[in-house]
Amino acid sequence: MGRHAEQTKAVIMDAFLTAIEEKKVISKVYVRDVANIGHISRSTFYAYYDGIDDLTNALAEKYGNELCDVIRAGILEDEQQGTEWARYHRLLEYLTDPGNLSLTQTLLLDAENYSVTEAIAQPIRELVFEQFRKNHPDINESIHRRSSLFWTYGMYGLIKDWLRSGSDRDIEHIAEAMAASVRVCGDWESRD
Repeated sequence: MGRHAEQTKAVIMDAFLTAIEEKKVISKVYVRDVANIGHISRSTFYAYYDGIDDLTNALAEKYGNELCDVIRAGILEDEQQGTEWARYHRLLEYLTDPGNLSLTQTLLLDAENYSVTEAIAQPIRELVFEQFRKNHPDINESIHRRSSLFWTYGMYGLIKDWLRSGSDRDIEHIAEAMAASVRVCGDWESRD
């Protein structure tokens, strides 16, 4: 994709984020809103996306990759400090940061459908799989895949529940619970 196309896609995504911020929920955002905010034609929008659902999935994929970057930075911090919860602490701080909270709530709570969930969870599931395989190289790959699937969707549900309840428990408590769940998966994987 050329530079102009990348710039146009960035304009569309920025306009979409602005529209989400204004409307508060994706279901109230229309192509005409994105086109008006981005100062583009509807035909330009449709040259890149099939509609709002397609754009939402692209946003969710981008968001999932950003979450992976946050988790990777936390993994490095854990390795340097000898801890096991920094990755989760960083993730939870990112999700609840005032600059990210609106998008977090929109994608995790308001845009609940399979394709959005999968676009966010897939890169995280692959990262978790890599970590399980790195920590337990002697275990069968299919067990790692099932464990990463179980852990990712379990944590996805935990985070959504935590956000729905207004983040009623502190980040440290939830981060420790997430770290403990990885230990449980590791123990389960190690069983003969």
